[in-house]
Amino acid sequence: MTFTRRAEAAAAKEAAWWKAERVRREAERVRREAALQEKARQEEARQEEARQEAARREVARQEEEAWLDANPLERARREAAKREAVRQEEARLEEARRDAARLEKARQKEAMRVAAKREAARQEEARREAARREAAEALIHR
Repeated sequence: MTFTRRAEAAAAKEAAWWKAERVRREAERVRREAALQEKARQEEARQEEARQEAARREVARQEEEAWLDANPLERARREAAKREAVRQEEARLEEARRDAARLEKARQKEAMRVAAKREAARQEEARREAARREAAEALIHR
């Protein structure tokens, strides 16, 4: 193979490589674009589903409200049940507060008892030490 033919073959090989590279890059760009479009489509579908769900909830709420307007006894019963639930929750919280206060009072009482016991032991030790000193002085003065 002559030098010219080798150079032409190398140039043709390089041209083919660049053409394949352009095709590969274009395919990658098309793939990315398709993925972005699919992601946007899914997001739009999710938003539409959320809008529909919100509309369904609003219709159900309005229907419930209309039904309660037509049934004042049921409305009164539900409101009484809500008030009772609130009252029970407040009673539960008040009981919890009382329990906490009772526990704190018992803890303080126990702390006072332990402190008094410590003080009594300290005083007893001081009395014994004083008695020892007196006994030692009595022995010295004999």
